Amino acid sequence: MPMTPRTPRALQALLSIRDRELEAAQHDGRRLAEQHGRLARNVEQLTRLYRAVAIGGARANAYSFQNRADYKCTLVQMIETQQAPMAQLARWQAVSAQAMRDAQRRREGVATLAARHEAAAKQVRLRQEGQEQVAQALAVWQRRAPASEQRADTHDIEEIAPGARVDKVRPAVAWVGKTHFASRTSPEPGASPCCK
Repeated sequence: MPMTPRTPRALQALLSIRDRELEAAQHDGRRLAEQHGRLARNVEQLTRLYRAVAIGGARANAYSFQNRADYKCTLVQMIETQQAPMAQLARWQAVSAQAMRDAQRRREGVATLAARHEAAAKQVRLRQEGQEQVAQALAVWQRRAPASEQRADTHDIEEIAPGARVDKVRPAVAWVGKTHFASRTSPEPGASPCCK
């Protein structure tokens, strides 16, 4: 994705969309978990009621025996009607959890891309600032350079640096900002070339 002036804004908008998708997936997951929890509590209460009712007994007459049996049969039917939606909710929860993981991964991908673009923009900005500082320093140096060269030309031997080096083969004197070469003629007539 090439960097344009609108890229940070577009990435932030995309990140906002991904955040909303993740929040929606999390909301769906919470809603399904609450429904599953309610159904599980209902099944647990119905199971306790079923276990609490005793059908037999010495004094149980035929009518009470039949009533209790019918009651237990109704409880079993109610438990079965609750368990079917629980199984469906468990499947939906698995799908919702996968959707939540996918939304999280997409959001993290966009966040990573946005962070990379921000880092690249920061590097460009720092590079531009560095180039501006170099240009300013060069401009200041160029304004000062002609003045120092003019001063070096107006002064004579006083400008020779202390500790100036003289080469025996080709004498050269290092002035501030310039180097001048002496002639190759021997200072003393009759001196051998090796002593120059």
